[in-house]
Amino acid sequence: MISIGIVTIMRTISLLFLILIPFFIFAQDNETVFSAANEDYTNGKFERAISKYQQLLSNGYVSPALHFNLGNSYYKKGDLGYAVLHFEKSLLLQPNDKDVVFNLEKANRKQVDEIIQIPSFFLSRWWNGIRKWMSSGMWTGIGLLLFWGGIAGIIYWLIGADRTKRKKAFLIGIFLTCFSLIPILLGRSSYINQTRNNFAVVTKKEAKFKISADIESETLLTIHEGLKVEIMDKIQDVFKIKLPNGDEGWVNASVIEKI
Repeated sequence: MISIGIVTIMRTISLLFLILIPFFIFAQDNETVFSAANEDYTNGKFERAISKYQQLLSNGYVSPALHFNLGNSYYKKGDLGYAVLHFEKSLLLQPNDKDVVFNLEKANRKQVDEIIQIPSFFLSRWWNGIRKWMSSGMWTGIGLLLFWGGIAGIIYWLIGADRTKRKKAFLIGIFLTCFSLIPILLGRSSYINQTRNNFAVVTKKEAKFKISADIESETLLTIHEGLKVEIMDKIQDVFKIKLPNGDEGWVNASVIEKI
């Protein structure tokens, strides 16, 4: 009976190994392409580097470093819109990364549209600033640790022997349980920002910002590559967008790309 059990276990392990082999090979292939793309970038072959980075994205390989390097390649090549787009995507995956923030600010200074951004409510700025300290997973993990720490304190209050320690455990438990809501909400906010954000970047050199979705409608102004906008609505192949100053208008879907 024991030998039969061992044989069954060995067969299961072998089957799992055979199933996982393609994933290991796929991961190694991606790392090889990524290294080759980085080498092309170092050697100033930006077009080739971009092609390899885009191949990785097509394969489903996504990382903050990939978008960061892709943004740098587009910046060196002179494609400001796509540089800003991929710096923004990198920040979504790894908020508050100093290198990405620095390069994004550098790219934004080359943006030619002089549009004054309306400052957001100070509480919103404060919340968004704190949210960027860590990823959604890290915020949620901290929240859960605090929550279970609070539960442990409440359990000790219920079953502990020392009266003084039980009181302290109760107060600490209630505090940790309530305080755990803050990082959990920050994690949820970060996740929503990553997966459901409605922001986009103008990727064409110029785009007509029109008063309505009608192709013959009046052009309010011309906007340029690298400008970050908010998507408000869509009708067929035309997007309604909001500029940083709050103005709303319509552009063709081909001139912007969602972050």
